[in-house]
Amino acid sequence: MERLDNFFIIKFNNFNSDFDVEFLVGSSIFVNEKDAVRLDDDTFFIHDLIGCKVVFNEKFFGQVVDVLSLNSNDVYVLEDNNGIERLIPAISQFIELVNIAEKKITLKIDFDEFSDDEN
Repeated sequence: MERLDNFFIIKFNNFNSDFDVEFLVGSSIFVNEKDAVRLDDDTFFIHDLIGCKVVFNEKFFGQVVDVLSLNSNDVYVLEDNNGIERLIPAISQFIELVNIAEKKITLKIDFDEFSDDEN
């Protein structure tokens, strides 16, 4: 597997042209964790982020249900216990810590914009 910008180039054995693998377009590809590409620090696979509990000021703020990959940065889609969705940019100004092993994301306490929510 070769990395090209934000994409990966995969070579399948016995498939030597674009035409040979055309039937795979739109299919999902599964990779064993031991064979996965090593990511840079503070970079995570989306499937590892889904299901993470998000904590703000030591209280449950929501759970990651989706990740939007935008040009400027990723955005975590959270859902709280009442089914209300919130969007949190995945940037250092908002995120204090991501602990994939504990499935927990801690938001920065000193960012008080969350308490000014119109809801």
